[in-house]
Amino acid sequence: MCSEICNNNITYKELNDFEKGIDTYIDYLHTEFENFFYINKIEFNNKRIIVSDIREEDGRLERFWHIISRQQEYTDKQTRFPETSRCNALHYIPYITNKCINFNKCKNLLTFKRIEKKKKKVYLWCLDKNIMIVLEEMKNVYRFITCFIVRGKKNRDKYMKRYNEYKK
Repeated sequence: MCSEICNNNITYKELNDFEKGIDTYIDYLHTEFENFFYINKIEFNNKRIIVSDIREEDGRLERFWHIISRQQEYTDKQTRFPETSRCNALHYIPYITNKCINFNKCKNLLTFKRIEKKKKKVYLWCLDKNIMIVLEEMKNVYRFITCFIVRGKKNRDKYMKRYNEYKK
């Protein structure tokens, strides 16, 4: 079951584990994220998952910032701020894609597909942790799009509706 994998096998550091503060923590998270795709080469359904090589001005992968931070909606700028729950969700990416699916151990993982902007998207929703991973299905690989926490009844209902439509 996914909760057994997620709760027992994932070890990671949090911000309070870093004496030097947020910058060291962000470096640690980015290294972990790069390792998922470049060293560990995570997979889904026996196909490799790749990530865009586009990097931000600070040299970090653009997808990384999209995952660990949230845009401040009340500002005019495109400023993003790290958020603890999103930072922690990053560590579940290889477990949800590799272990929950490939080893059929997750009874609380919903998967569904949708066509969006002429691209085939695959959604992996871990109900135990309320984490959603979105991949783009390509011919020989999947492209990693995002990972986020599904928050609020309205969002949970929206994704459950999509899942149920897919299952029909």
